[in-house]
Amino acid sequence: MADAAIINLNEINEMISADLELHELKPLTKLAVGKPYTIKTFTITNTRFGKTILALLFDVSEGVTFKSFLPQRVLKAFTEDVVTSINMSQEKYTLTYLGQSKPSVASIKPSYWSKLVHLLPLLLPISPYLLNQINMSNTSSNWLGSEELDLMVDALSVQLYYLANEERLTGVLEEDEEVHCPHAECSEYCISKMENYLLGGNLCRQYLFGVLNLEEFCQAMVNADLKKYLFEISNYLPGSVRNKFGLYETSDYGSDGSDGEGQS
Repeated sequence: MADAAIINLNEINEMISADLELHELKPLTKLAVGKPYTIKTFTITNTRFGKTILALLFDVSEGVTFKSFLPQRVLKAFTEDVVTSINMSQEKYTLTYLGQSKPSVASIKPSYWSKLVHLLPLLLPISPYLLNQINMSNTSSNWLGSEELDLMVDALSVQLYYLANEERLTGVLEEDEEVHCPHAECSEYCISKMENYLLGGNLCRQYLFGVLNLEEFCQAMVNADLKKYLFEISNYLPGSVRNKFGLYETSDYGSDGSDGEGQS
């Protein structure tokens, strides 16, 4: 069962567009529990979009840096603080990179930022159980200073989701211990559900890299029976797209809510 929760992501690299600036692009093959990585966490309020996000920087022992992001409402799953500034802390969490080559690191051009913002909830389905392993502090940092963000694009979020749930599958978590994903209806932790997240993450990246336009991305999610995950980003989408696919703002991770104001 544990082996089934280790993902092969070689095919992800094939989806990456040529106009994305990549550094040391090599196949990312497997991640699993085993060896310590350094995790630094901090939150950033982006004045252009008015969105507060949580950034996770993974400083790997092999010298590779991962950077990834979470929206504020997921941050609230493990802290009651209202974050309006940049906070930083450092903690150890145990992961292992099992492949022979190093993971990919990419630099996303500013033109991708607006796409990235409204895909954040789907790009990063990380369990608050995993995030709770990170000890946040009030140490100030100015690490991010521009819109051109370095981002690991090889489905890191899906890998971490697998890892968090692998602990459930291998008996690390008690059967009745609650572990909630930021998305809808995750009371069952099974391989088929994790495969859905992997598929959804692939579609997100195809949109991010220009393989699919926004409507094609939404249609592909619907065709893959993943429409419920689109409710996570419905309030970030243009009104015309929400209306076409019957998407409305949600307040409880999956149930239809009132039709709020969308953002393009």
